Amino acid sequence: MLTLILVFSATFFEEVSSVFTKKGISDRQESIYTAGFLNLFFVTLFFLAIILYGGNFIFSLQSLPVFGLRILLEFVILTIGLRAVALADRTTFSFIHSGTIPLLLAIDIVLGYAISPAQLAGILLFCGIILILAFSKGIEKRGALNVALLTLGAAATISLFKYDITHYNSLEAGQFMANAILLVYLFFYNLFVRKENSFRAFRMIGFFTQSFTAGLAAVVVSFAYLYGAASIITALKRIGEVSWSLLSGRIYFHEKHILIKLFLVLMLGVSIVLILP
Repeated sequence: MLTLILVFSATFFEEVSSVFTKKGISDRQESIYTAGFLNLFFVTLFFLAIILYGGNFIFSLQSLPVFGLRILLEFVILTIGLRAVALADRTTFSFIHSGTIPLLLAIDIVLGYAISPAQLAGILLFCGIILILAFSKGIEKRGALNVALLTLGAAATISLFKYDITHYNSLEAGQFMANAILLVYLFFYNLFVRKENSFRAFRMIGFFTQSFTAGLAAVVVSFAYLYGAASIITALKRIGEVSWSLLSGRIYFHEKHILIKLFLVLMLGVSIVLILP
């Protein structure tokens, strides 16, 4: 139950941030690089605060091959992910992004995590619904390629993250170091290449909200990964994303074909019962 609460809280905050990100980029009020900086700023601060409060900073030099590979992949999918958020409908993004699940399931089995038959059935049901409805006429395909590339990258980075905090580093240290590196890169890239001072964006309440909720989402979902296999946590995360994106897509972006998308959410509810341990 704690896992469910953590994941669905995180996906709510993530959806709020994504709505502001999509609107900001679409309306040309912020570049994708400024959006990236905003979405990482409070994440980094929150993990730093957790480290200073709890004193749990464990970073092993032996983790550098795994950690370094993860950072390289994070650089690539950061830009792809922001483009995907800007281009794709909210529900399209969530549907296709759910392709992470079967990839992570295969990786978890290889890594030795125990997956029960009921959980496997729930994940397979989840993936089957996604695959069927993702190719239906009721789902907008614009931006689908970017989301597909993001999905492949996410499977790799989530697996590296889970392996890192299981065998080498504390969660707080791993997440703080990764986000700090990306944050510094984006700040100086914006400043010297794009001639933008990323901190100026915080003067607008919408961008502050975008950054703050992104930070909350990342911290909450990171701790959820401590309580289960990556495929199970990510399955719940994708279900939450689809549920919240259905609401925001309909209410805020006036997306169509609501009945098809509502059917998807109801079927995903069935898979939750099977997926939860």
